[in-house]
Amino acid sequence: MPHNSFTRILLLFVNVQVEMKVNRDAEFVVLPCKTSAGLPRDTRVEWTRSEPGFMFVHAYPNTSAHNAEREERYCGRTAMKEDLLRTGNVSLTLRYPTARDSGRYVCTHYRDKDILRQRVVLKQVQTVDQVQPLDPGKTSDLISRGPQTVRAT
Repeated sequence: MPHNSFTRILLLFVNVQVEMKVNRDAEFVVLPCKTSAGLPRDTRVEWTRSEPGFMFVHAYPNTSAHNAEREERYCGRTAMKEDLLRTGNVSLTLRYPTARDSGRYVCTHYRDKDILRQRVVLKQVQTVDQVQPLDPGKTSDLISRGPQTVRAT
């Protein structure tokens, strides 16, 4: 009598894509990714960049094997919260983002036999001075704004 063995694996793509805009002078940006609180100890989280080319960015737990795989440009620039198992906040902090960091990132977390993914698009924006043209007859038409800053939330 044949023995059927089934393994249940759920692959869930969170159908939400978050777009983050960060100022070129920002010290850091947080790429958001959250799941349920109270994660098991064997939970694994991987951050990769899928566009413009595939790159391994960060992993939890952070092992020497993961460090060997990590793209050199991200070494020393990424971090995750220490209490992520308790809170379910598996967001990634990227320090000193540059134009080269722009692209599509994927947060993948492995919990039991479930695989969950969430996409984050990071775009770097320039600061710009916006000045409206002056109508000589109306001094109230003069609008001068300083540098516009778009903050990541």
